[in-house]
Amino acid sequence: EAPVTAAEELEQTSNDKPVELIEKTSLFERNSSVYNILLASGHSPIEIAEIVKAAKPIYDLSKIQAGTKYTTYTTSEKVLKKIIFHISNIQRLALTQKPGKWETEFYRLPTTTKYMNYSGEVSGTLWESSERAGMVPYLITALAEVFSWEIDFSREIRNGDRWNFTVEEILAEGKHVGWGKILYAQYTTSDRLHQAYYYKNSDREIDGHFNREGQSMRRAFLKSPMKFGRVTSRFSLRRYHPIRKVYRPHLGVDYGAPRGTPVRTIGDGRIVQIGRRGGAGKMITIKHPGGYKTRYLHLNGYKRGMKRGKRVKQGQVIGYVGTTGLSTGPHLHFELFKNGRYKDPLKIKMPPSSSIPKDEMVSFKKHVMNLEQSYGQTKSIPL
Repeated sequence: EAPVTAAEELEQTSNDKPVELIEKTSLFERNSSVYNILLASGHSPIEIAEIVKAAKPIYDLSKIQAGTKYTTYTTSEKVLKKIIFHISNIQRLALTQKPGKWETEFYRLPTTTKYMNYSGEVSGTLWESSERAGMVPYLITALAEVFSWEIDFSREIRNGDRWNFTVEEILAEGKHVGWGKILYAQYTTSDRLHQAYYYKNSDREIDGHFNREGQSMRRAFLKSPMKFGRVTSRFSLRRYHPIRKVYRPHLGVDYGAPRGTPVRTIGDGRIVQIGRRGGAGKMITIKHPGGYKTRYLHLNGYKRGMKRGKRVKQGQVIGYVGTTGLSTGPHLHFELFKNGRYKDPLKIKMPPSSSIPKDEMVSFKKHVMNLEQSYGQTKSIPL
């Protein structure tokens, strides 16, 4: 259970008269330390050593990072009685002076959940429609993630597309501390309706987004190696090469994006090749289950830790857009192989990775109906 806020806490003086503590919140600055904070509060090096020792079984005070908020509670004589470090939005580390010792407590703030509905219509870009809906950037990225196996947001977005979704907002002490799951989401194009429902059954190890028929939204491969970007050149058996000035096959897809844009692997796999390869520039090749292989060319650089033999997870950032090798400007050239043969990444279709078990469908259908009744009629914000 979280302790009472120190703004309300009264410490007893030697003559048993209550003294209200003075509360002050500050920022843990770069190159600062708990030692410096306590030393400035009048504690001797011996006392500080005792405080650090008391905290260590619960939390190593040397691991507190720059930018961390902390709140001090002192007497009118500026004697520190308590200090609370805001380790995260909901995690707190409290050091409290007690008779003859210091006590340490690490706790989580109690949280509540609020359900937020957002909707909009694409006019220009998906990002612009989210701004008009009053959303933080994270949420439109989260929405794109839900549909990233069905919709290529780098080439399939059109003016007039409509979207709406319901997301959990996490609150602590009445303030926003984070976002939870997208419970229901809908994306409508001119010719298709995409719907996703979050469903969880811990006993059956089911946890994810599914369509109305109970098929997982997740596929073996993402539809694009970039969250947002634009297709500048498609798969073709005969394309004019802008540098070599000849017609030759273009057995991949080019995505135009600013230098440094993150590139992610479209599926689980293992890096079998990484390094500079002539006209391909800096390149990564990943081998996937089922006889599939992908290549990512002209990279500016690699994500730290990427090396041959490393296993990577779907959606993991592996490198960054660049213009190394034979390239006219920053872009990603992406290739997909099946059993050693080139495949058009924009046309290949993958089955869902899993579905709701048949004996779970009754429960799932009831859940879908509840979500639709509660959140499925979200009204669009006037644009």
